[in-house]
Amino acid sequence: MDHIKIMKLKEGKPLLRDKIYYVFLFCVFFIFPFYISKFSGKDFFYQSIFIFSLVIFLCISIIYHNFSYNDDDDFDEEEFNYYRLLDHLFILVLMMGCFTPVIGKYYGIKHLLFLWLFTLIGMYGIYKRKNYKSLKTIIIYIILGLLFLPYLYKSRSKFTTKETNIFYFILVLKVFELYIYKAEKPNLIRNYFEFHELLHLISIVTFSLIIYINYNI
Repeated sequence: MDHIKIMKLKEGKPLLRDKIYYVFLFCVFFIFPFYISKFSGKDFFYQSIFIFSLVIFLCISIIYHNFSYNDDDDFDEEEFNYYRLLDHLFILVLMMGCFTPVIGKYYGIKHLLFLWLFTLIGMYGIYKRKNYKSLKTIIIYIILGLLFLPYLYKSRSKFTTKETNIFYFILVLKVFELYIYKAEKPNLIRNYFEFHELLHLISIVTFSLIIYINYNI
């Protein structure tokens, strides 16, 4: 165990550990009825998949990250590893869920099925890998993300200049997220805000931007 991880365990669970996701999850539940009421038919189905994948991911992530600082005598390592696996698998589900409204609306169910099939293959690859911070796992995330770029490029005429610029901004944020995800740094604010929580904060910004784009397609 490296010295940074030992330092974090000695400090204990930071006060804001996953509180950011708690607040965002509450906001998603609050806006969902207003958000989904705009859509009907197939668009309603695509948008529901997006919101459902976001909610499930947030719930699993909150449970998993709370386990990370569990120092109880009855700590169940097997259960911890189970939620850790789910957390990483549902990163892929969320990625696909975020793009489902756009792909479904402009390209149809066949393209959606192809991309969801590739997502399942990626999930199987992560399941077999087990080492979730390995380079191969990150490559799976990157490959799935790159699969969406041709679709977004062909659909560029459907988006306003503002929405296109938002996509570019999201891409930059995702690259920064990958750096934070792989890095091991000391807590930013001792006992309050850890380095990894910065990834969650940036994720919420990207989720919010994707909600904005999906709502306006």
